[in-house]
Amino acid sequence: MELSVIIPVYNEEKSVADLIAAVDMSLADIDFELILVNDRSTDDTLKNAIEKKNANVKIISFDKNYGQSTAIKAGIDHASGRIIAIIDGDMQNDPADLLALYQLLKAGHADMIQGYRKNRHDSLTKKIPSTVANQLIRSAFHCDLHDVGCSVKVFDRKLIPSLIYFNGFHRYLALIAHIKGFKVMETIVGHHPRMNGQSKYGIERLIPVCKHLYLLKTDPDRLSESIDYNIEATY
Repeated sequence: MELSVIIPVYNEEKSVADLIAAVDMSLADIDFELILVNDRSTDDTLKNAIEKKNANVKIISFDKNYGQSTAIKAGIDHASGRIIAIIDGDMQNDPADLLALYQLLKAGHADMIQGYRKNRHDSLTKKIPSTVANQLIRSAFHCDLHDVGCSVKVFDRKLIPSLIYFNGFHRYLALIAHIKGFKVMETIVGHHPRMNGQSKYGIERLIPVCKHLYLLKTDPDRLSESIDYNIEATY
């Protein structure tokens, strides 16, 4: 398998069918699998995903809501691709960008290609903590990353053993790769206003983000923790 695309979904019943179709279109010429991790949605996300499922799609459904970090960890655990891609399931990120990031990685430009939402369509309660965090990252870690929290990323699976796993690790994957000595390249990706569902994050993230950045700077291994989950069903 060349590429594994991991997408966590929670209450995205209106987006999930279009999401699967968009990934299929973007990666039509690549040997890929799409791993949808249903984080115990309470709407028809799972039903709609199963109806749209094709041979490229693997669905993992949790027995309870664990959160985005656990969903991404489960996707990584079950990925068979030589290259790993991650993208959010709300269609604010554009699946069409996956191909360009994949091609940059294949060309050897970096070990991880990280998306940069230069023209971001989000509320101030989401953009303010993100702006603060990215400014801290550039100052404290001496790296030229503008949008570490962007969910769109593609990386070589050789990074997997070096990643630090904890609740919230998915927001810092590019920074963790940088800390571990891998080359991270940022490239501009599209970003759309949210059309369906509700955002799961707001300004309350700022305090835990600052705590995580402090520990990543001073004692990153202290953050490492086991991420456990139970799968109710796979499709």
